[in-house]
Parts: sequence; C-alpha cells; structure tokens
Amino acid sequence: MTRSLETRAELVKLGRLLGTSPAELAFLEALSHEELAELRRRATDALFDADASHLKRAASASKLLPASVLAQIASRVFGPVLVGRIAGMIETSRAIDVAARLPTSFLADVACELDPRRVASILSKIPVDAVVAVARELALRQEHITLGRLVGHVSPSAVAQAMAALEPEVLLRTAFVLEGKERLDALIGLVPPDRLAGVLRAADSERLWPEALALLGDVGDDRRGVLADLAADQGEAFLESLVQQVHAEALFEALLPVVRAMSHASRSRFARTRAVREPEVLVAIVDAAARHALWPTLLAIVEQMDRDVVERIGELLADADAAILESLLRTASRERLFPALLRIAESMQHAHWARLVRVGTEGRWTESEALLEELVPALAEAAHETGCWEIGLRLLVEVDPALKHRLVAPTTRLPVELRRRAASESRAASVFESLGVLGPALEHDLPAG
Repeated sequence: MTRSLETRAELVKLGRLLGTSPAELAFLEALSHEELAELRRRATDALFDADASHLKRAASASKLLPASVLAQIASRVFGPVLVGRIAGMIETSRAIDVAARLPTSFLADVACELDPRRVASILSKIPVDAVVAVARELALRQEHITLGRLVGHVSPSAVAQAMAALEPEVLLRTAFVLEGKERLDALIGLVPPDRLAGVLRAADSERLWPEALALLGDVGDDRRGVLADLAADQGEAFLESLVQQVHAEALFEALLPVVRAMSHASRSRFARTRAVREPEVLVAIVDAAARHALWPTLLAIVEQMDRDVVERIGELLADADAAILESLLRTASRERLFPALLRIAESMQHAHWARLVRVGTEGRWTESEALLEELVPALAEAAHETGCWEIGLRLLVEVDPALKHRLVAPTTRLPVELRRRAASESRAASVFESLGVLGPALEHDLPAG
C-alpha cells in the first residue's frame, strides 16, 4: 500500500474509534501512518484503562453468577460498551459460555466495542457458526473496521467461512482497514478465483479502486501478479474504467507497481487502453514515475505502447530536470530496459534526445563497476532490437572519457555480427572517431569482409 493510502486507512480507523469522520481529522494528514497507528493504539489504551479497578471488581463479582443469569445482566443491564470493557477480564471458558447465550445482534454490538488484543484468547475459541453469524450482522451494519480488527484473532476456519459468506464489496472494504496486513496474502489465498474476480468487479462498480489498489499493494509479488492479470482479463471497458478512476483519485503511484506485476500480454492490453493514451493521463503517469521512482514500470509499459504514445512521453520528458533524466538512465541500466529508453529517445527531437545523451557526460549514472561491464552489450543489444543505433552509440560516446577504457573488454566480447553491425552503424552516424578506444575495439579481430 502506498503511504497516501496507508494514511487514509489509518484516518478512517481513528475516526471510528473517536466517533468522528475522517474529514474531521484531515489536520492529521501530515503525520505518517505509523504515527497515526500509534496514536490510535494509545487512544484505545486510554479508553480501556479508564476505571480499570472498578471493572475488575465487576468481573470478579461475575464469577458468583450462573452463565445464564450473567448473559441476561450483560444484555439488559451492562450493555455492549461495558461488556466490551469487562470481557478481557473474565476467564476464557466462562466468557465463551456467556457469549453462547447472547443473541447475535448483541454480540455484534459488543464486537464494535472490543479491543481484540485484550480478548484474543476468547475470540480464537468462538465457534465458527457464531463467528459467521456475527460477521454477517456486522456486514449489514457496514462495520468494516470492526471486521478488520477481528480477522486476525478468530480461527482460520472461521475466517475462511466468513469470507465465503460476505459480499465482495464487504471483503474489499474490510481488507482496506484490516489489522495485521501480514496475513492478507494468506487470506487472499483462501478466496477462489471467481470470487476474486467478483472483488475486482466490485472495485469498479462501487468505485472502490483506492481500496483495491491498497489490497494489491499489500499482497506478495506472486499474488499481486495473479490479481493484476485477473484485472486485465476483465476486458477493455474494465481497464478503461480503472484508469479513469485512478486518474480521478491521483493514484497512479499505486497502480503502476500493479501494472509492472502483470504478464507481458496483460501489460500490453493495459498499454493499449484508450484511456492511457489521453494526454492528461500520460502527464499523470510520467509525473508519478518521476516523483515516486517508478521508472521501471513506465519503461516496461513503453515497450508495449504505440509509437505516437511513446512520442508524447518523449515530449513530456524533453524538458525534465537533469536529475530526472539521470534517474531514468540509471533505471534503464539497472533493469535492463534500454530498448524502451531508446524508443523514448528516438521519439524526441534531436536537440532533446541529445540533452538526454549529455546527462551521461557527468558519469554518475555509470559509476557502478557491474553497470560499466554490462553497459556495452546492453546498449548494443537494445540498439539492434530497436534500430536506434545512433542514440545508443552516442550514449557510449558521452560516457566520461576517464571511464571509457574500462568498456574496451566488454566491447571486444560482443558477438561478431553485433560488433560488425555496431562498427558499420557508428560510421554511418559519424560517431566512430568519437568513440575513441571503443571504435577500434568494435573492429577488434573481426573477420575480413
């Protein structure tokens, strides 16, 4: 989950605890989600520790009463707030005995007032049927935060059956405010594919893509790839709606990592979606890539984009700061994405791609020994694949002269046909002499002819 979505989720949960709306807590948005979570924990402790001595005496006195009588007193006299405070002070077996005698509606009332951390031993032993019944009641009340707090404390079998009984929209809203996100990947594994597709469709129809993207950001890489491909399989209209909603919510920093997790075929479908071609959407995508260091995703998408769309991206990057261009170069090197970089550069006007090339003169993007060793083959192979020889060769020309001699060995190790093509193209582009020691290296031991 991105930091903005994590903050949004924490404000929702804090608002529920304090009995106010997230909008009333907007002044806390400057805090990190970790700080908000700590504030919520302290506020919970303060509420539950108030009058603790009186509550302990009441819990002690309850031992004198039969469970049936205590259930009557709990529902008719104490009420859900007081029961929620006392529950953690009662012996586990006795608490479960009393709970079995209470109506589902009252148990749901109590669930809303519990601090699950204090009654974990009780919750883990509540019968599955009771858990499912209370979960359904909470869903009807739209108590998604309460559901999210309870999930980590009831038995796995109860969780599985409750998830099967709840609507996809409820699952999505609950996952957004789930406590213990480390369990989310395993929980999603309990949901069959057709139900997962229903969850994604609910994200679209109910305009819950922030919640869905938060879920996709919290699961493991493998699970994210499966879900991302499942989203792409829902059709072009679905992807159109997804892009439009994400753009409206300014959440491309959350969507781009999901797109990166897609298979090549799914990413191609996304890249060719009409909404992605819209100028304002492309601006938002490039801006998100620059601000959140998401160049790998952008470059991966570029590989499947039509030429006219790539040209628009090139126009957007033409006047970018040198630091942004250097970050782009570093990413292309690290992720072996030179073909996409060369396609972007090729789409620029000469003066603009020449500026991109000049960023290489500072040498900072080639400071790594491993990168230098792989720079020549990576650029040569990318130039061969894309036909962008002049730009690829000029990136080598502009490498710091002090570093160029360290590229001789990898140059001579290029396959013969690739060296012959590179030497021919470098002469055609009038950069052979500028390559310095690399020029002769391209023709090193080449067969005659």
